Amino acid sequence: MIMCFIWGATWIAIKTGVSLVPPIQFSGARFLAAGALLLAFWWCAGHWVPAIAVLLGVIVLDRWGCLTNGPR
Repeated sequence: MIMCFIWGATWIAIKTGVSLVPPIQFSGARFLAAGALLLAFWWCAGHWVPAIAVLLGVIVLDRWGCLTNGPR
């Protein structure tokens, strides 16, 4: 039952959000929020979380195309 509520609420939030900001920007914000939540849950569970400098380095390398198929 909880999963059905979350699934339905997500659809409503996406529909509302896309009407307020461009879809790409909204999608990026959703993924950023999801990543931050996952890191927070991981840290609260007592697991090691990389330093901010490491995370920022990965983001920079990815934006330069070093970790994927090429620059964007």
